Amino acid sequence: MRKLLIFIIATGAAFSCLPLVKAAKIKEPTSPPSALVTDLIACRAVNESAARLACFDSSSAKFAAAYQANDIYVVDKSQVRETRRKLFGLTIPNIDVFRSNESAATAEANETKEILSSVKSVGRTADGWRVTTGEDTVWQQVDQTELGITPKPGMVVVIRKGALGSYKMSIDKMPAIRVKRIL
Repeated sequence: MRKLLIFIIATGAAFSCLPLVKAAKIKEPTSPPSALVTDLIACRAVNESAARLACFDSSSAKFAAAYQANDIYVVDKSQVRETRRKLFGLTIPNIDVFRSNESAATAEANETKEILSSVKSVGRTADGWRVTTGEDTVWQQVDQTELGITPKPGMVVVIRKGALGSYKMSIDKMPAIRVKRIL
């Protein structure tokens, strides 16, 4: 009883301090661009035409050599979006590979919040349904919600981010089930 009373008092004290704590936005560090890129961009600032051309020739030759040796990779926004889509639902380390110098609001807007796909295959396990999507991602049901009908290949599937890192899957507009990505 005494332990319960101490827990209640400690919990109440902790929650009463919450309004005093100001939430701070933590800006995650981003990697500086490669020296190959900054050197190439710096050539634009050279005023004299011959020197600027020599700078571009030198910098672009270094850039091309690094690219051909697979020391650097160049991706555009559509490739980043597609990669984020393929990684949707996987827990991966927080790395700067797919981040840019965009603002937090832009990063939030660009974050994949749902994917629309089709059922490629479906199976039933002791834990519930296991669904493979058209992109070959495999999702396992983690709740006990029953579906109205048996999912079949070709049905439309929508997977959305839920609260606290969870995911919900709706198959052919049926009520959503909680799922986790396993492959």
